[in-house]
Amino acid sequence: MDKQFFIQEQLEDFETLFNSIPMERKVLLNSFDYLNKEHRGLIPNMIKNTVKDDIVNLTPTCQCRGTGDFSNINAVCPICETRVTDMFADFSPFLWIKQMDGMPLFISPMFLLELDRVVNIQVVGNESFSMIRWFSDKQYNPDTKSASKQILELFTTDPKVERSYTWFTNNIEYIILKIQSFTTARNKVNKLKVLYSIYQKRKNIIHVSVIPFPHKKFMIHEPNALGNYIQGSIPYLMNAALLFMKYKGDCSITLKERAIGRVLSFLTKAYLNIINSFLAAKEGGFRKNLFGLRGDYSMRAVIVPIQGPHEYDELYIPWKSAIRIFEYHIINILYNRNGMTMNVILKMLSDAESRYIPLIDDVLKTLIKEGRDGIACILYRNPSQNNASIVRLRITHVTTDVGNETFALSSLTMPLMNADVDGDNTNVQLPLDNYMIDLLEPFAPHNTVTTVAPNPFSIFGKVGLPDTVTMTLTNIIREEKKNANNRS
Repeated sequence: MDKQFFIQEQLEDFETLFNSIPMERKVLLNSFDYLNKEHRGLIPNMIKNTVKDDIVNLTPTCQCRGTGDFSNINAVCPICETRVTDMFADFSPFLWIKQMDGMPLFISPMFLLELDRVVNIQVVGNESFSMIRWFSDKQYNPDTKSASKQILELFTTDPKVERSYTWFTNNIEYIILKIQSFTTARNKVNKLKVLYSIYQKRKNIIHVSVIPFPHKKFMIHEPNALGNYIQGSIPYLMNAALLFMKYKGDCSITLKERAIGRVLSFLTKAYLNIINSFLAAKEGGFRKNLFGLRGDYSMRAVIVPIQGPHEYDELYIPWKSAIRIFEYHIINILYNRNGMTMNVILKMLSDAESRYIPLIDDVLKTLIKEGRDGIACILYRNPSQNNASIVRLRITHVTTDVGNETFALSSLTMPLMNADVDGDNTNVQLPLDNYMIDLLEPFAPHNTVTTVAPNPFSIFGKVGLPDTVTMTLTNIIREEKKNANNRS
C-alpha cells in the first residue's frame, strides 16, 4: 500500500457515522429553503466558529446559536431543532447533506481527494483541478497544462464517455483503468492500481447517501482590528452549502448534476485544506500539538560552542533554565537537607530568576555530582530530519551569568545535527529515570559518527571531516570511554 495515500483502507463510513448520531444532534441541509432568508442566515453559524477578542465562547448553544446559556442545556432550539449542548464536548459532525431526489449516490470527498491527487491534472494558475466537477459540469473547462490535456483528451475522444455525474458514478473503474493504460510513469501506475483496489473493496463506503460538513470547531473566523482571519476551508463550505440548498429541489437533471459536481468539488477542497493546512502544515494541529509538543522537563535555547577543554558529550545550560527545570529538585534538597521553610525557598527561587544566588548554585552542583557523571539529557534540533538530530548528552555545568541564555555544547557534536553557530535553536529534555537513560544509549554521540565497520545497532550521522580523521576520533572517544568505565 502506497504510504502517500491518506485513505488507504481506512475510508470513513459516513453512513454508519450518520446513523450513530441522534437526530436532535444533527441538521440536514435538505430541509433548508434557499429562498428563505432566515434559513440562509443560519448557514454561517453552522459552518464556522467566530472568535472575538481572542476569547472562545464556552457557553452552551444550539447549532445555529439561536438558543443558548447553561439554563437551556438539552433544550431544543425552535429554529434549527437541535439541542443546546457544549460545542466542545463532542466533535461529531452535525451539518449533513443527503442524497438529492432522483439522483445517484454521492461519492465520498475523501476518495475524490485521492483521485485528484493521483491523476494530478494540472491547470494554468493556482486553482486545482476537480475530476468530479469536470465530468458533472460541461461548462467547467479550465486551461490545463500540456501533459494534462492529453489525459482529458482520452475522455473527450472516447465515444463511451459521457460528461455527466451519473456516468461518472457508474464508471469510476473504467476511468481509473483508462488513465492507468495511458500513463508511462511507474509511480503513477502503482498508485492507480492501489486506488482501483481500494475502490473495488470499499464501494459501499465510497458511494454514500449522506456526507458531513467538518465540525465548526475547526473552522475559525476571527475578526480583529486588522481585518478578518478566515480558515481556508470556510469559503468552500459556504459555497457548497448554498449551492446544495439552491439546486436540491425541483430543477432539471442537468442543473442538479452540475450542482452536485460543484458541491463535491468544494467539499473535497475543504477536506484537503483541513488536512494540508489546518492539520499537517508547520503551523497546523499535528505539528503544534503533537509532533512539536513541549513535554515536561524540557527547555529551548540558542546553541554556542563550549570554550576551553571539555568532553565531546558535555552540555552547559543557562542559569534561568536550570532554575525552572530543576525547581522541584532544588526545593527537595533545600527543604529536606537544609531544613529551610517553603516560604523561604520559594522566595529564593523567585529572586534567582534575576540574580545569581550561591546557595542555589551549590545545590545545582550537588545534583550534577549525584548524577551519572552529570545529568543525562536528550538534545535535539527541529525538524529532526538527520539521523543524528537527536543526541544524548550530559549536563555538567550551569552557567552562573544570569544574562547568558544559551546552550553550550562541543563543536564535535554540532555537525551531527547539521548545526552551526548562526542562531540555531535546539531543545533539551530530561529522561525521567535511569532506565530511560540506558535505552537512549544508541543516541550517544560516539554511536553516531561514521566507522569503517558500521555497527548495525548504531545511529549514523555525518560530520564534516575526512574519514581518516573521523575514524581516529571515534577510536579515541571509545578508548577514553572504556578507560573511564574501568577506572570507575
